[in-house]
Amino acid sequence: MTVKAPLRPAPVQAEDLDPAVTVHMGSAAATDPGRRDEYDRAARARNMTPGQRRKAALDRERNRANLDIPAEIELVLQMLAADEMTSTSQMAVYMIALGLAEYQRVNGNLSWAKVPARSLRFEYNLTLPEIPAELKERARRFKKQRQQETQSGS
Repeated sequence: MTVKAPLRPAPVQAEDLDPAVTVHMGSAAATDPGRRDEYDRAARARNMTPGQRRKAALDRERNRANLDIPAEIELVLQMLAADEMTSTSQMAVYMIALGLAEYQRVNGNLSWAKVPARSLRFEYNLTLPEIPAELKERARRFKKQRQQETQSGS
């Protein structure tokens, strides 16, 4: 006599079930579409290796922001980061922290920089202070050097 393996029920998708059955079963994925993401995330996590789970957890904890930065300021940040041998992102955060310290020093008074906005969304735009000429010149040389390195590398 052979021993048969126990039969495993085939998985049933929540969309295939009658709504009354899903409510009775308490399937939040079917009754609340907003929670479906949680169930999908849990299913993906089960299929990840421990290293992938750690990386995903670190990525969830990171605070990322997209900012519109003038190209001239971005170039200066890249140059300063290269000079200090750090990332552009860290240099930008450091400079923002310095700006916040200055903002605190002037007691949050930015009236000198405000100009009326032509937008329904904001009342004012801020005029940016001029980048010092020495930094502009260093950034121009940095960009030229970087372009030469790129051209000689290709």
